[in-house]
Amino acid sequence: MAILKHGAIRNSDYGEAQRYLFFEQDPEKRQPARDEQGKLIFRKGLVYSAMNCEPFTFNTECTELNRRFGKNLSRREIKAHHYIISFAPEDVVDGLLTPQKAHALATEFAEYFFAGHQALLATHIDGNNHSGNCHTHIVINSLRKHVVSWQPFMERPGDALAGYKHHLTPTILKDMQQRLNELCEREHLRTVDFSLPSEKKVSDREYRAGQRGQAALNEINRAVIADGLKPRRTKYETIKEQIRAAVDNAVREAENEADFLDLLSERYHIEVTTSRGSWSYHHRDRTKPIHDRSLGRTYDRESVLKRIAGFRDLPETIPPEYAPLPKIFLIRSELRLVTDLQNCVKAQQSWAYARKVTISNLQEMARTVAWIQEQEDKRCLIRTITM
Repeated sequence: MAILKHGAIRNSDYGEAQRYLFFEQDPEKRQPARDEQGKLIFRKGLVYSAMNCEPFTFNTECTELNRRFGKNLSRREIKAHHYIISFAPEDVVDGLLTPQKAHALATEFAEYFFAGHQALLATHIDGNNHSGNCHTHIVINSLRKHVVSWQPFMERPGDALAGYKHHLTPTILKDMQQRLNELCEREHLRTVDFSLPSEKKVSDREYRAGQRGQAALNEINRAVIADGLKPRRTKYETIKEQIRAAVDNAVREAENEADFLDLLSERYHIEVTTSRGSWSYHHRDRTKPIHDRSLGRTYDRESVLKRIAGFRDLPETIPPEYAPLPKIFLIRSELRLVTDLQNCVKAQQSWAYARKVTISNLQEMARTVAWIQEQEDKRCLIRTITM
């Protein structure tokens, strides 16, 4: 399946995009990797080309064009657009796709939608974390260099004129996805039905936040290991990932909607509000709520209730790891878990947040001690009455 992603770039240094596309990256330092002599390492299996400019002078040519038209000079303007076309790894395994063929399809796509723009195209043979997906990056200067012929997807007169900026709307993005599907069907490659929302929707922003959090956690763990200790947590989870995991766990134990909402609130500290039939999840570490559609289609109200009904109707022979916990182990109380400051990345980065969490932890521990004493007093009273 070929998937199209888009990102806006406000950085005026077009050379940063060049270095990312052409050279190997150090995932820990998030910058180009260098060899023993300090030289940049060219990406293996790289296929690259350019439109309306030279590949290695993309930076200077875009800067000169911006100055000529007096645009892309302010800090808040979008200087470039970054498109990524990711192909299915199965197409490579089956021998249907090569890096050269992927680059040719991406070039055809770019010549149709980005005609007149300065563009840099680079096809990488492997994705993040060695996922194996062949993908092509297309970075275009947001300012158009040449006048082009009118195309059906264009909406404004300036979309075909030089000196005007790239105009992207949801309608044009849908046309791009449809065109990409048509190119893949023509080459007998796997396609994706964009009319169906994904079961687990991970945006590019969430993915990059997870990468930054994992890098920060790795840095903390290295210091812990250097002190001769063992890190308690090695995998960083975004707040959306925490909500997905909490919903998945609560679905297996809940018997109905009310039970599900109680489990989320009491065990995972996630409150749910309903508006026009949709859910919004309120995480205690986040001020703004998260809408169910941003998590994926299996986390909206209708899908969650269907999943609860499905687990409730499972036969007696379900695997133990999916079986609901016995009710005797579920003790309802207002007690809350304390936050682990050693493994809390946000607390490591903010002294004020760490102080706030420390105070809340002390309050929760005091409430816990009071609750235990109260339960002990009740048991003592019961023993006195029964004697």
